[in-house]
Amino acid sequence: MSTHSTSYDTQGIPRLPALPTQALRLLKTTHRSPKVTAMGGGHGLYGSLSALRHVTPDLTAVVTVADDGGSSGRLREEMGILPPGDLRMALSALCDDTDWGRTWRDVMQHRFSAPEGYEGEFPLDYHALGNLLIATLWQLLDDPVAGLELVCEVDDVVRQRGTTADMVFTPAQLLSYISRFMTLEPGDLVATGTPAGVGLSLHPRQWLKPGQTVRTRIEGIGELVNVCSEAGAL
Repeated sequence: MSTHSTSYDTQGIPRLPALPTQALRLLKTTHRSPKVTAMGGGHGLYGSLSALRHVTPDLTAVVTVADDGGSSGRLREEMGILPPGDLRMALSALCDDTDWGRTWRDVMQHRFSAPEGYEGEFPLDYHALGNLLIATLWQLLDDPVAGLELVCEVDDVVRQRGTTADMVFTPAQLLSYISRFMTLEPGDLVATGTPAGVGLSLHPRQWLKPGQTVRTRIEGIGELVNVCSEAGAL
């Protein structure tokens, strides 16, 4: 039976074991890097991104923003913004292993505490600096979430275009509602509707025909290409 101890960084987050030198050498000499998309939030996504950045430079994170506790919860309630904590965690996980990268990781994760001997309420108590930086950027840009662009083309003609910012209900609201009727498991996908442009709603109606190419893409994630065929041809 083997035992191992877990070490933690200054923010109490478990450190991942270093990849073997042979594995790193193999990854670095691979001519083609895989495209990887990691989805989630919190410490789980933090750990995944920390490991995946050693595997590929072509890494995309889809970060959930449903946190309602701690620093994120306070900013969400007091400023009316999206909770930035999970995004902060993802950004800090992607900092490289140089002195400068490790410094920025610690800066993003740093939490304020009242100075010794301080009496009274300390407004910055337990706030993460990374959360405050993200909140500042959102205020300066006046556009906290432009949304991921969704585009569907038929034979290179755009039929549908929209963004995730157009959603009527937030992901947290959708998951909360669906969870009343069924148990959601890791990896479940939720269909939330589609932008305008469906052939059924056009005048005259436009149906897909054999030989047409349908290309659907999501900004920053990738695209899916399908060629239509006759019914029963496959």
